[in-house]
Amino acid sequence: MAATRFVVVVHLVTAGQQGDALGSDEQDTVVFSWLVVDLANNKVVAVQQNLVKPRSCDVNENVISESCRTEYGISEEQLKNAVPLEQVIDQFSQWARARLEAEAGGQFYFVTDGQLPLRQALHPEAVRHGILLPDAFYHFFD
Repeated sequence: MAATRFVVVVHLVTAGQQGDALGSDEQDTVVFSWLVVDLANNKVVAVQQNLVKPRSCDVNENVISESCRTEYGISEEQLKNAVPLEQVIDQFSQWARARLEAEAGGQFYFVTDGQLPLRQALHPEAVRHGILLPDAFYHFFD
């Protein structure tokens, strides 16, 4: 990783369980947050938090768990007005191509706190909903 200039710290919140149980209940992602660190200059260069509209979002149904509501302050109304996961991933990918390729030839790695955010939550959700993830989402440091 010495030649890598940027790392992207990723944090996901699902509509269901959090912490060590993240992804175990196969609930959709409701928050996709990322922070980019420029390792050469030891600086945070970008921070983004996106609310994600879960596929299960229904006008007459509670979408998120009580713990998700209280821990993250997310309301049902906010999620109903959010964008789908594939759009959030596309927005990140476009930003990464425009910004990171210009400055570092596109070379970056994701960093997560454990394998759950990507392997247990995002990858299975992408498969369930037919979302094609860019290659970068399959290489990360825990």
